[in-house]
Amino acid sequence: SLTSKSPEWSYEKEWRIIRDNGACGVSWNADKKGALLNMIQPSSIILGCAAQPELEREVTDYCSANRIDLYKMEKDLIQYRLNKNAVLEFNKEG
Repeated sequence: SLTSKSPEWSYEKEWRIIRDNGACGVSWNADKKGALLNMIQPSSIILGCAAQPELEREVTDYCSANRIDLYKMEKDLIQYRLNKNAVLEFNKEG
């Protein structure tokens, strides 16, 4: 269930990052409980509405340094939905 998703959500084209010693092999850093893996640079990152402030700061710094668009989901005050709000936009056309 960690590496798959329901077909209804396939349009999201998300990446799932799993922190696991077995999957990361020699790249695993036990002290940091994670691994630095080679991957393509994303064109944008979307934070969930419950993202913790420390994570939000780290991701904002990363996006700013690498010119990656950053958005944050927020609960709509009127309708039962989430709105995607821009935090940083570098690649916007027009």
